[in-house]
Amino acid sequence: MKYFIGIDGGGTNSRLLAVDQSYNFIGNAFGGSTNLASNSKEFVYNNLKNIVDKFLKKSNMKIEDCVGICIGSAGIDSVSSSLAMEQILKVIGFTCRIIAVNDSLLALAAVTKGGPGVVVISGTGSIAYGMDSNGKSVRCGGWGHILDDCGSAYWMGKEALKCALRSYDGRGEKTILEEIFQEEFQIENVSDCMERVYYRFDKAEIAGYALYVKEGAARKDNVCMKIIDTASKELFILADTVIKKIKEDSPVVIVSGGAILNNDILFSSFRMHMDKHYPGIKVIKINKEPVMGAIHLIVSQVEELIC
Repeated sequence: MKYFIGIDGGGTNSRLLAVDQSYNFIGNAFGGSTNLASNSKEFVYNNLKNIVDKFLKKSNMKIEDCVGICIGSAGIDSVSSSLAMEQILKVIGFTCRIIAVNDSLLALAAVTKGGPGVVVISGTGSIAYGMDSNGKSVRCGGWGHILDDCGSAYWMGKEALKCALRSYDGRGEKTILEEIFQEEFQIENVSDCMERVYYRFDKAEIAGYALYVKEGAARKDNVCMKIIDTASKELFILADTVIKKIKEDSPVVIVSGGAILNNDILFSSFRMHMDKHYPGIKVIKINKEPVMGAIHLIVSQVEELIC
């Protein structure tokens, strides 16, 4: 039986899904990270081979019967990284059509089924991708927490700390964030947080502080409301840039990532900016598993389905 494989390659875990040409389930498998940006090629090869071997063993399928495979990973950000991932899959034994893309495109394709559209992701980091009717993709943002990631959970968490310190020393508007961080760090004043931030730096922990911005906004703290408004504007800029690049009429805009999916105030503010500038464009939260995006991408790009 001929089949297709899609892989959602995460920074911690990866998922493989296989279907036939009618999208009927054939099998799946789970394994470790397949992110080339944070792991060696040997490490990624071993994890991918383990996932593929588990799938083949459970399903009794043959690797040569796979007619197409698509993998999406956060570590695929360039032509060279895409080619490196393709080579790893070839060494494993795949001789079929192989597509290796950034995992953001999986979130988009899961909803559009490989058609045109835009995805804006605000999680620990932020990024936007778009795809036109010809299958050409464009990217905006996503250059990491030092240089970019505006509108992300990390960005909001960092802004929360900055505003709390400005509130403490009188340079900025008073904010409830000052009190929140004193309680969080169990310190007498927020200025004592320096050791925790600089000497025990943890990006994920700082991203977690975005929850305090959400809490403060719910309590009508003006500073928190401003942080969320600025974040939504930054996310709109990502979407706006990609929309202009793909040149599609009224492409759907999908939002994904925990920072925006779990913050109704941020989502509503982003949608307000979209409605103001693009009243004809539909904005929706992702409602499909990203691994299905990998399936849609490979099926849409394999010219002939072999029965």
